[in-house]
Amino acid sequence: MILREPTSEECSKCAVLDQDDREVMIACWYPQMGGYVAHAVVCFWKADTTRCFECYVWHDGEFPFSGPQSPGRLHHCNPEQFIEFGEHVKAAMGLFSSG
Repeated sequence: MILREPTSEECSKCAVLDQDDREVMIACWYPQMGGYVAHAVVCFWKADTTRCFECYVWHDGEFPFSGPQSPGRLHHCNPEQFIEFGEHVKAAMGLFSSG
């Protein structure tokens, strides 16, 4: 499997960049951080029941994934954790917003 930065079009389409019998690589947008967007590749294993995945991020800003070490490599253990985190932050913001 060959890792490469996906295009914006591939990220918008969640395109499959590569796959074999064991793993899949898809393009996607990584959530905005610091007002900047990032191309990302998510790599997961077809037979992995733990739902772990690797995420490679090409960030177009200075923080936190740019520079000579681009792409940044992040290991995530379960996508549900991102959903729960986002829902928690959204609910908390609703409690304290004035609008």
